[in-house]
Amino acid sequence: RKVRYLFYNHEAFDQFFTYHLFEVFLYGRGFPAKVRARSNLIDLQGAKSLRSIRWEAMTPPGTGIEIRSRTGDSIVEEILYFGKNGETISKALWNKLPASQKLPLVVNPEAGPGWSAWSSVYKVQGESFLSPSPRAFVQLDVALTSDDPDLAPLLRSIAIDFDAPLMGGGV
Repeated sequence: RKVRYLFYNHEAFDQFFTYHLFEVFLYGRGFPAKVRARSNLIDLQGAKSLRSIRWEAMTPPGTGIEIRSRTGDSIVEEILYFGKNGETISKALWNKLPASQKLPLVVNPEAGPGWSAWSSVYKVQGESFLSPSPRAFVQLDVALTSDDPDLAPLLRSIAIDFDAPLMGGGV
């Protein structure tokens, strides 16, 4: 079942103690109703003209796959600093710590300025690429949906057809 919010309050009393239930584990049967996955930022090794998108999938009745895309030309790297306990700390504090008290830097690439909004959902295989092109980076967002907990879609692969832009350096 699709569940947004579940609240359960339980108190039990006896002569000397009050009991509180703190944790409940609930497991549904079958497949989840919806799973969303987002790709990393995909570097196309320079600006490319994105032509179309294809995928290989099995979608039994009552299931579906939604694929969207966005494109851009720049990436911003966010650098995270962690102390030995795994908590995020400032760069200044990280620099002051001895090597034994700090974890390695984590660099998260993020979409820079000028990235397009997410495209509408691709409807058929081989459909023309919906995000702006030519661009140097692409990112995909995929949702697997099912109305039946006994059935799930299977996505085997996604391919993007692209080639060198017609005019790489402008007119």
